[in-house]
Amino acid sequence: MYYTLKSSTQLTKELNSYLTLDLWKETEEAFKLELDTPGFSKNEIAVTSKGNVVCVTISPKQGNKRTPFSSEYKLPNSAVVSESIACLEDGVLKITVPKKEQEKVNFIPLK
Repeated sequence: MYYTLKSSTQLTKELNSYLTLDLWKETEEAFKLELDTPGFSKNEIAVTSKGNVVCVTISPKQGNKRTPFSSEYKLPNSAVVSESIACLEDGVLKITVPKKEQEKVNFIPLK
């Protein structure tokens, strides 16, 4: 998995610590990502996808403004990003991306 960080503000150094990928796990059924997002609510976090890339955007409030910061995670081609599930629990953003079903081998009888 590859990831690139993009920022639209000078808060990069501060917010970079909030989007640390703490867990990257691959199981037979899915890819699992966990990011520490302490102090942010569901209203400040958005998870989007395009192709096989998952993007996490945090828009913390600073006075009357929102200052977005995003991080992108490129997943292998076997990921079904459009069926991803994300949840926020105790300051940890958990994203589960299912894998495509592997093609089964069909045996062709010999005559």
